[in-house]
Amino acid sequence: MAEKLTALEAILVDIHRESDRDVLRNPAGLNDTLLALISTVSVSDAAPTKSAAAVARETMARVDGEIGKLERLAATEVAAVNRSVIEREVAAASDA
Repeated sequence: MAEKLTALEAILVDIHRESDRDVLRNPAGLNDTLLALISTVSVSDAAPTKSAAAVARETMARVDGEIGKLERLAATEVAAVNRSVIEREVAAASDA
């Protein structure tokens, strides 16, 4: 489960970044793509270009897909771990 969570995190953000310069050394996470897009669109006096709108749609679709994976993981594997921990705590409390 930890590996799956780490993989999801690595897609959403650059997990290897230690400084602002690391953006040049590692692939950008989806958050970097969104921040760059927002920055580009926000300084313009005109409506976003067709290519900017396409990048926004593509990036948001990828973000939505990764969030969906995270939600499914939380609903299944994380929930199973939580239930197991609660069951063990109840068993330990009843043994005491």
